Amino acid sequence: MTWLKFSGYQLILFITILFLNYFADSYMGSPFNLVDLLVICISIPIVIFLASIMGRLYKNFKTRLRVKILLSAASFVLAVIIIVLIDNIWYEMFGKLLFE
Repeated sequence: MTWLKFSGYQLILFITILFLNYFADSYMGSPFNLVDLLVICISIPIVIFLASIMGRLYKNFKTRLRVKILLSAASFVLAVIIIVLIDNIWYEMFGKLLFE
């Protein structure tokens, strides 16, 4: 049960990080300007908060590091698959990609 709980938390955190990366990337451009600085100022506290949650999650899960890394990698792959499935379902329903 603890492995499933750990994987579920990791899945939610990875989906959040991937969504944050996607939406923040659309505002970043080649000439560095005020909008880029604003996106960085908004994104960094969110990433630090999520990293601290991951750190606490790693400390509370009492098992070998190898198991933690394997479960985290599996959760990351599953997060990517879930995001791709959501995008494909959206495309089938509305004929437009959700993430372009």
